[in-house]
Amino acid sequence: MNREQIEQQEQQMEQLEDRVEDNEQKMEEVNQRLNAIEQAIGNLSEDQEIAESVERNRDQAESEKEQIQSEREQIEAELESVGDQIQELNEQNETSAQTLSQLREAGEDVSEGENIISERRQVLTEMNRKAEELLQKLQS
Repeated sequence: MNREQIEQQEQQMEQLEDRVEDNEQKMEEVNQRLNAIEQAIGNLSEDQEIAESVERNRDQAESEKEQIQSEREQIEAELESVGDQIQELNEQNETSAQTLSQLREAGEDVSEGENIISERRQVLTEMNRKAEELLQKLQS
């Protein structure tokens, strides 16, 4: 594992975060549209011709909502994959930590390596937290 792999994961996480925010905004907008359309249809119960016209708008908004939901599911899958990759990096980092521990027990100075391990743990923990947070946003 190297710093470049971690940076790639950080970049991917930032892109996914942007996509989650965009998806949330789209979902909120389409839900607001649907609510307004439903209210209008209720108010137009006397005028069937106009109500049918507005129902087409509702159908279109429902279709958009399905597309947004599909995009949401794709982002969830990508976040789960990123989580798996972060877990792999964590495992590699812990293997390195164990190796350094053995060297330290043998009398070697491994303080620089231990600092790198510690920094990686912090970054990976933060990325994992962010991935879980984004998944929760999508699933709510």
